[in-house]
Amino acid sequence: MKETMIETDVTYTLAHDGKFFLFEHVPARVCRETGEQYFAHGDRAAYPVCSQREKT
Repeated sequence: MKETMIETDVTYTLAHDGKFFLFEHVPARVCRETGEQYFAHGDRAAYPVCSQREKT
């Protein structure tokens, strides 16, 4: 079976608490056939943003 995955940087969109966060240049493996993106378990750059609470 021929490999259809490529390694590239993508923009990851995260919706959290009614807000959208965009993360650019996130390393991912992307399927050439379907466009599905796969991220390594170690890529958790979005988690600190989501865990911060807004100051009121």
